Amino acid sequence: MARRGMTRGRARVVVGVILPILGACSSKATDQALPTDRRPPGTPAATVATPVTGARLPTTDAAPADPSDTTAVTQASASPTIPAPDPSTTTTEPLVTTGAVVMVANASNVDGAASRLTARLDSLGFSTQKATTADGIESQLATTKIYVKPGSEAVARSVARVLGVSELAYMPTPISIRGGPINLGAATIVVMLGADKAGGF
Repeated sequence: MARRGMTRGRARVVVGVILPILGACSSKATDQALPTDRRPPGTPAATVATPVTGARLPTTDAAPADPSDTTAVTQASASPTIPAPDPSTTTTEPLVTTGAVVMVANASNVDGAASRLTARLDSLGFSTQKATTADGIESQLATTKIYVKPGSEAVARSVARVLGVSELAYMPTPISIRGGPINLGAATIVVMLGADKAGGF
């Protein structure tokens, strides 16, 4: 009887050891068999977008630019200069002298040249302002320049005819005259009188 009791005790020990091992193996197998998608039954699987190599996404919903429309390019690359009458040709067309105010700035070493040119323009009927002196980067010019504000181009072309200047340009900001832009007053045309024309007045 004692031997049989010992046998039963050993059997219980063996069973007690084997059952937990079998349970662990069963649990591991169940974990491996479970799907990775934990969604409730009937829920559609999520769609994962696959990137397309080389695809170009639109940055805006605007319509593509019309390749025939060159307005923006033309405006960006437009020259700031304005054609003036060719001084080598003669014309009987009357001068346009009204609708603008002319100021002459002396950018030469010829004393009094700006005042003399101002008097000459005044005698021709132009509206003039007191002469001044060029300053800054344009204080000394070899070639005369004519600057004009938008709206005064017709008068500026007539001034160019009188001086024999072939090119105009829109007025820069700031203008290179003594005292700066505040000294510009009502002038809408500025003649930067250089050494090439100063001797003639």
